[in-house]
Amino acid sequence: MKTLYILTVGLSALLFSCGNLVPSTIEFDGKTFELPIKVDKAKEALGLQYEYYSGFFTINENVRIIETQLKGYPLFMGSENDPEENYNQKYIVGITFFKENKTIEQFKDDLENQYHKKFKTVYKEFVKTRTSPPFSMTYHYVKTDEGLFIALKEIMRKPDNKKYVSISFYKGISESKLAKYLRYVN
Repeated sequence: MKTLYILTVGLSALLFSCGNLVPSTIEFDGKTFELPIKVDKAKEALGLQYEYYSGFFTINENVRIIETQLKGYPLFMGSENDPEENYNQKYIVGITFFKENKTIEQFKDDLENQYHKKFKTVYKEFVKTRTSPPFSMTYHYVKTDEGLFIALKEIMRKPDNKKYVSISFYKGISESKLAKYLRYVN
């Protein structure tokens, strides 16, 4: 009986510890933050604001320069009855920066030197759904030893029709979910 009790406690402790991620500290663009990070801490670290239907982001000159993605919600689908306080204890697993001052190759070189990993290139096709037409996406990503994903993608932003490079950091998602999250980075 005592052995069964010890095994049960040990197994429970193992399962509990496997479910808790060790956050990764990221330094990028003069900002330091952790992933995953609770929304209330991310707001403070990155100067995020909240907007119904849009989630948490940072704007500079009417252009979003930082966007976030919540755990389990690659696309933020809030409502006007959804106060900001409802999200303070949720976790952000993805933070994306939008830059126009360097090419994707320059960012790849810088990040490969910083993390000592080579980027992989992925071409992904998405089929037509009820709400979106079929489209394709090419992105480059690397996974660090501590399970942090860094993904790069070239995008054309509609508000100002400029080409940007999105630099996305993810922690707490699986490699198979990476494309699902990147699909909504635009």
